[in-house]
Amino acid sequence: EVLGGAEPEKFWEALRPAFKFGERDEFKGKQFYGAVTVIKRLWARVYLKDHIGWKNWKPNFDSVPDIAQIDRSIDAESEEAEKYYAVLCMDGDDMGQWVSGVKAPLLKSVLAEKAWNYFANGKDGVGGWDPEKASGLAAEKVQRPLGPGYHAALSDALSNFGLYFAGQVVEAFSGQLIYAGGDDVLAMLPASRALDCAHALQLAFRGQLPPGAPQRVREEVEGLFEFFPDSPGFIRCRRSGEHEAQRPNWPLMVPGPRATASVGIAIGHVHAPMQDTIQAARDAESVAKRIRDKGAFCLRILKRSGEAADFAARWKPHSTGQASVADVWSELEANEDKLTGRFPYRYLQLVRPLLVATGKDADEGWEPRWSRPLIESVEAELRHVHYQQNETGAPGEMKMRKAADQAARWIRALIGDPDAADARNFHSALTPRNFIHFWMAWAFVNRISQPNEQP
Repeated sequence: EVLGGAEPEKFWEALRPAFKFGERDEFKGKQFYGAVTVIKRLWARVYLKDHIGWKNWKPNFDSVPDIAQIDRSIDAESEEAEKYYAVLCMDGDDMGQWVSGVKAPLLKSVLAEKAWNYFANGKDGVGGWDPEKASGLAAEKVQRPLGPGYHAALSDALSNFGLYFAGQVVEAFSGQLIYAGGDDVLAMLPASRALDCAHALQLAFRGQLPPGAPQRVREEVEGLFEFFPDSPGFIRCRRSGEHEAQRPNWPLMVPGPRATASVGIAIGHVHAPMQDTIQAARDAESVAKRIRDKGAFCLRILKRSGEAADFAARWKPHSTGQASVADVWSELEANEDKLTGRFPYRYLQLVRPLLVATGKDADEGWEPRWSRPLIESVEAELRHVHYQQNETGAPGEMKMRKAADQAARWIRALIGDPDAADARNFHSALTPRNFIHFWMAWAFVNRISQPNEQP
């Protein structure tokens, strides 16, 4: 029931100015509120602030239109303001198996050399592992036994990530952290920063910064954290300083390079119902969890027109030296090749007819699988469009060489090696359907982040 009795207008006219503090206005507009809502809005100010000395009694959450802006100096309501934002949901993979010990590390990796030698080989005829008494299990395959120490270490690693690393990464990419509980993260970001932020989060989660990480992602995480190549799984916060009590300045353990995290990202309009965008991000996270071997992400575009585009792929380790799908996205975002805004639209125009299928096994109207001729065809078109839409001003021969190199590299990252395409065990990074949706999603994000570019 609305507070204010028989004349609520007079009641609220008196109450609103009493609870306006600077730029904070607890009761905006002319809406009336009930008792429960009033208590929720005021109890922190009138109770927590005085009784427990909580100075920052109210979190400072930006509005959704403000979050959508990379450049916060732009008025969120102006014509040039960005109108789409992203919701990011992250969750660690197979946490139940980590807790139960199925994924526990090998004992050899957690023992000192002297202790391991005694365990495996014994000394003076005493001790030593006997495979015959363990159903043939070799000493090198023995996992760390479960115990309070193991679970305490796992809990500590997850807590460190949620407390000290997740929030810093989200803020570095101009985002707003909603919550971070161990391996579980929910955040809102500018649309064009979301995938790079997700990439940085999973690198921090694993405690490893490989040499092949995208430059922009690498620059952000290196500015925040110190990684230890000889001790992956440990990170030190560079920014401890005045917040040293909350942010330790010594190396902290995180889940480590054997752990993976899956991420769902939904990009929606700032005036669309927020719960719809959050639910779309959770649905995208579920899709990522279903990717073979997990350690994946799914990006979903929710256009205001009702049209949607989404694709999913694994993060893939950088140790192979090959770029990943996320790497290609990051390189397109950086646009060092000076490609025009027409580039993705022209490319889609050429490859759509190549990938359309009408058979019963079609994947939403697209070819269900790749073949070598098909991969070579989409690579040839990418090479052609890259050359046409390159505005670097370089000589034609140099532009052609660059187009050939980038097309070959990007196609191997987005699909795979054409020479292996006809093998029975070939698994592409993106299916033909996801390949089309990758370029549709990139074209849309590039357009909304650069509204002056004409497709």
